[in-house]
Amino acid sequence: MDISGAARYHDISRSPETRWTRQVERNNSDKRFVSVTLAARGRKLLKLATPVAREIVNRVMLSISEGDAVPLEKSLRVLRQNAHDGLEHVAKHSQRRQTD
Repeated sequence: MDISGAARYHDISRSPETRWTRQVERNNSDKRFVSVTLAARGRKLLKLATPVAREIVNRVMLSISEGDAVPLEKSLRVLRQNAHDGLEHVAKHSQRRQTD
C-alpha cells in the first residue's frame, strides 16, 4: 500500500506546529523504502520511543532459549544486529537532521 501521497496530504493539511514530519519521499531506486524527514515534534516522539523499542527488541531476542537458538544461531545473530543497527541508524539520522 502506497501511503506516501496520503502522508504528504496529511502534512500539508496541518499547521507546521502540529506536524510530525517535514517531508516524505519514495525512493525511486527501491520502491520498498520511503524517506521521512521528521519535524521537531516527530524527533521528540522518536527520542521517547527509541528506549522502548530497544527494550522490546531485547525482550524478543532474549526470550528465545539457547537450545532453540542453536539451529538458528547465525540467522539470529544477523537479525539481532540488524534490529539494533536499524534503531541506531534512525536515532543518528534524526540527530543529524535536528542540527540541519
